[in-house]
Amino acid sequence: MTDKMEKNPTYYFIDVDLKTRQLIGWGTEVKDKVEVKLTPGYHRVFLSRGQYNKLERQLRES
Repeated sequence: MTDKMEKNPTYYFIDVDLKTRQLIGWGTEVKDKVEVKLTPGYHRVFLSRGQYNKLERQLRES
């Protein structure tokens, strides 16, 4: 692993409203900028890069 990858790994995620079970958003962030506090009732699920890319492709096509 390179030093650059260790310092700034990218996290892939989706945000879900637990009450309505709806997808609120999706995105990527580097480790230093990951939002820790979400709106109460929301949950962030982290994905692998492959899972994220597949989901993003499907969401953009629909």
